[in-house]
Amino acid sequence: MNTGTFSFNGSNNFTTDLGLQAVSCSGSITSNRIIVTCTNPSATLTASNGVSYAWNTGANTSSIQVTPTATTSYTLTTNSIGCKAVTSITISVDQAAPTGNAGVDQTLGCGGGSATVTATGGASYSWNTGSSSSVLTGNVTNTRTYTVTVTGSNGCTSVDQVTVVVPVCGTIGGTVFFDTDNNNTQSVGEVSTSGGAPTNLNTLTGGSGVIVTLYNSSTNLSVANTATNTSGNYGFTNIPAGDYYVVLVIFQVDTQHRNQI
Repeated sequence: MNTGTFSFNGSNNFTTDLGLQAVSCSGSITSNRIIVTCTNPSATLTASNGVSYAWNTGANTSSIQVTPTATTSYTLTTNSIGCKAVTSITISVDQAAPTGNAGVDQTLGCGGGSATVTATGGASYSWNTGSSSSVLTGNVTNTRTYTVTVTGSNGCTSVDQVTVVVPVCGTIGGTVFFDTDNNNTQSVGEVSTSGGAPTNLNTLTGGSGVIVTLYNSSTNLSVANTATNTSGNYGFTNIPAGDYYVVLVIFQVDTQHRNQI
């Protein structure tokens, strides 16, 4: 406002000058951060260049703390002597969880063995074993689930699991004998095929030689092969739990030739 001259005409005449100066009217906002994360979820906004303040949050102090969950604009109305100013600031949010991945489940052989699991997708890792490495390597003898907490560069976390399976294994076995009474049970007098059974079955190379093949009932695929010992016994060890059947291949032997029957 410019300086003005005012006159008054009355019984006493006088003239005076009033010096009026323009008032600066510009509020401002500063913030300790313009992006909030999981590590630093809040920002402090500070107003200046005013006598009184009014925020669109409802606060009327010069400083406020905000914790947005999405990008948000904060508006400040600054009141000074004879004027009002409006300004704003935008606070962004970076709180996306990392895509943590502990890897694919693994199945070891019977009895277990060495296994390696690897976590990806973060800046740091924390396993339920206490390790902070991204890679775990060790000997696993029982089925175990490993849980990893993956932390991103913004401090946000995600959790994933991976399971290393050690199957329950057992032994499958039996005795091959000549079932003369056809009752599917070895009776007295029914010797094993290697013990001089009729037609000299399985007498090749000292009596061993009944070939036994183990099949998986679900897939009908061969699992293992063996042969009966001199007592007609056979066995398969370290077999995972499941349903199986066996197929026998018996040879009839004479002095002239050998035919598979």
